[in-house]
Amino acid sequence: MKPGRKTVVIADKGAFTRDLLRIKLQALGHTVLLVENGMKLVELVKKTLPDLILMDIFLPSESDGLRACQEIKAREENQRLPIILLSAKANDPQVVFQYNIWVKERIPKPFSPKYVIHRITQYL
Repeated sequence: MKPGRKTVVIADKGAFTRDLLRIKLQALGHTVLLVENGMKLVELVKKTLPDLILMDIFLPSESDGLRACQEIKAREENQRLPIILLSAKANDPQVVFQYNIWVKERIPKPFSPKYVIHRITQYL
C-alpha cells in the first residue's frame, strides 16, 4: 500500500458502527468514507479507489454485500483491494464459503473496536 494517509470505506447499515469506526480511524489520520448500502458502496469504489473496505454482508439495496463484493472484485483495479467483513454471521459456514475468495478477513459482531482497528491497520 502507498505510504501516508489511507482511505478506508466503511459500509454498514448501522450508523453507530459507521461513526464509531470513523472516529477511531480519523484519529489515526486516515480518510474515512461512509456508505449504508451495497449500491452506494459499489458506486463509491468506482469513483474513489480506497485502500481498504470494511463492510457488513447484510447491506440494504439490490446490491447486498455478496453482490457488492462480486461487482467490486470484478474490476481489475480492485483485485488487490483488501476487504474485511464485519458481520454477526462472519463465521457462518455459508458466509465463509461465499466470501472466502474476495475477503481478507471476517470479524464477527459484536466486536471490539480496538481489535477491528488493529486488524485494519495490518492491511494498511
